[in-house]
Amino acid sequence: MRMLGMCTMCFGFKPAEIAVWSLLVVVCFIAPMGIGFGADVTERPAAEAESSTAAHSKPLKSGSKYLLRYKFRPSEFIRYEVTQRARIEVQYGETKQVTRNEARTRTQMRVVAVNRDGQIILEPVIEHVHMEAATDGDKPIIFDSEAPADSCPAQFRPIRQTIGRALTRATIAADGTLIQVQMLDRAEQASFSTPSKPPARPSQNFLVVLPKEPVAVGETWTEDFEIQVDDPSTKLKRSVTLRRRYRLEAVEGSIARISYKTALLTPLSDPAIDAQLIQWKPTGTVLFDIDRGLVLLRRAEHDETVVGAFGPRTRFGWSAGGKSAFWLLRPIRSKARKQPRLGTVRPCVDVAPEMSRLRALAR
Repeated sequence: MRMLGMCTMCFGFKPAEIAVWSLLVVVCFIAPMGIGFGADVTERPAAEAESSTAAHSKPLKSGSKYLLRYKFRPSEFIRYEVTQRARIEVQYGETKQVTRNEARTRTQMRVVAVNRDGQIILEPVIEHVHMEAATDGDKPIIFDSEAPADSCPAQFRPIRQTIGRALTRATIAADGTLIQVQMLDRAEQASFSTPSKPPARPSQNFLVVLPKEPVAVGETWTEDFEIQVDDPSTKLKRSVTLRRRYRLEAVEGSIARISYKTALLTPLSDPAIDAQLIQWKPTGTVLFDIDRGLVLLRRAEHDETVVGAFGPRTRFGWSAGGKSAFWLLRPIRSKARKQPRLGTVRPCVDVAPEMSRLRALAR
């Protein structure tokens, strides 16, 4: 969705349109980027998982440097659920409108291959979406991808058409750097015979970018990325550069706690552009398991207000946060079938104890 379209909505104060726009931002921008928060459970026998969990309570010696790398294996599945709650406030003169929404998405990501140089090919598929939005206490707009097709609001039909379909493949380096994105031809979803390969943009990355070199507690690394925004003064698109700065805060056992925040590098003086950038500037915490090479938990928060976002005497505020749960899944194989079907996977271990421990670590 284009945020300049939001300006028209806000000036007209159409509650349903504002609610729909806010939900689409969550699903189209935040959920695919992984700007949520999650926990991964690795593919290991139960006894090994228990011993690994026990080892987390033993801190490593101070001054150590840690090499942080993803360690996915071919045919693994990562399923993650993102819950995003947001409060959006739009004010024009003395009139104010508040929209509250919630979006829950469940995505399955298949590890297609791991190359000899450690590059990982991932294929995400959205399995389920549930969205609700209400403006100023009005009856909420609700969309659930599992509901009958004839009950789907027209605004959400494009999203419904993407459910269960592999639309992209991403090639990721072991440090999380996005190398390539393939937009799969919809007519060739099964065979992948005619993919297109546009240049990858860092803003498309849904993984946490890890440092190039080993880092010690207290050290930082950065990730710069560009996004396209609408420039009201020229009526054209322009590029804006942001920088995400990560800091290794602590290591307990094999779990690294990383904080991050996002700042604008491109000088700007137009509030209309600032309003478009709010959802791209989260702050938060990541828990990364060094031994298993997995993100265990990711938290992100947004809380910002832009004055003059849509002209004089206007204001736009966005406050959002939430959580997500990630599981690494083992394919269920049979003697007659070498490749697992989409969705034929099971959790490797019980995730409840792991989630409770990780929430405590992230505080």
